[in-house]
Amino acid sequence: MNQWHLFLAFFRVGMLGYGGGPSSIPLVRAEVVAKYRWMADEEFAEIAASAFLMFGKWRIHPAYVIVLALVYGAFFLS
Repeated sequence: MNQWHLFLAFFRVGMLGYGGGPSSIPLVRAEVVAKYRWMADEEFAEIAASAFLMFGKWRIHPAYVIVLALVYGAFFLS
């Protein structure tokens, strides 16, 4: 994983996602799990569910938590 692929993945989601956070989760999953294989499907579901517990914009928090999990590892979710 390099920073350019990380930028491209979330840039595509930002440009193609229409309808807010819940509608963009399948796009994020397609990029993170299916295309780049940065994490397993179960791990993505766990991260997405925990991100929706946070207050604020729905589109920002899943992306923020996924990037933290990719960069620092998912140890902070345990």
